[in-house]
Amino acid sequence: MCSASAPSAFAGLTTAATTTDAASGPGSAATAAPRRRVGLLAGCIGRWMQPQVDAATVAVLLRAGCEVVQPEGQRCCGAALKGYGELLADDPQWAERAARFALRVRDALEYVAAIGPPPMTRRIEARVACQDACHAAHVQKLGGLQARLLMAVPGLELVPIDGADRCCGSAGIYNLLHARVAGAILDGKLERWQRSGAQLVSAANTGCLLHIAAGAAARGVDMAAVHPIEILDAASR
Repeated sequence: MCSASAPSAFAGLTTAATTTDAASGPGSAATAAPRRRVGLLAGCIGRWMQPQVDAATVAVLLRAGCEVVQPEGQRCCGAALKGYGELLADDPQWAERAARFALRVRDALEYVAAIGPPPMTRRIEARVACQDACHAAHVQKLGGLQARLLMAVPGLELVPIDGADRCCGSAGIYNLLHARVAGAILDGKLERWQRSGAQLVSAANTGCLLHIAAGAAARGVDMAAVHPIEILDAASR
């Protein structure tokens, strides 16, 4: 059966890395001395449905030498943080502040790639298929980023999949409003993932992960859906 990410997703797949394996990364095997301060947006759905993803994000950032702060009382961001500058460009009171703020917003994977991930101290002996979430690939233009980051994980084999940048059927709440169509879209991907021999499907979106996990479980597919930051966390502990 498929799980929507959990520590058990990596059970039996991780082993200690060799000295050569762990040589990359700016920090140390433990938490590096903080060199940057990062504010983490917990997310409206993710914080409740997949809190382990936020925990993994914090862990990876700490090991990469960041101080991580999570302001209390976080509310919905409107899903447009990077677009605040454009959205408020005609507002004389907020235009300048919004533009400055938007320039500081980064996707977690985007930021980890920019500063360099922590050293990979453990091997993950698994085959993984990357599903590029639509918001990352098409809106933020970060297609292929998770694959480039995961290539640094010792033992992990990335399997190429046709249409990895095409929607899995989740599409926000589309899978709730049009479950039959969304399920049909997912069926094709599940078939390709199974043929590839992938044990893990990596996607950087809570909706995608929940949709993939639910669809796989309903069809009896033995595959775990995980966020790429969870893989980086498991490999750098």
